[in-house]
Amino acid sequence: MTKGFDAHYNPISGRVQNNVRYQGEMLALYAFNKCMVDKGISLG
Repeated sequence: MTKGFDAHYNPISGRVQNNVRYQGEMLALYAFNKCMVDKGISLG
């Protein structure tokens, strides 16, 4: 799918964080966010 995209849950902030700002993987971020929302996991 993509190279270098990584996302993880940060228990301190309570948010899902990713490295898209550094990798420029906007398509990967879109696909990841869509998948999370489709599974009922809030990203906001």
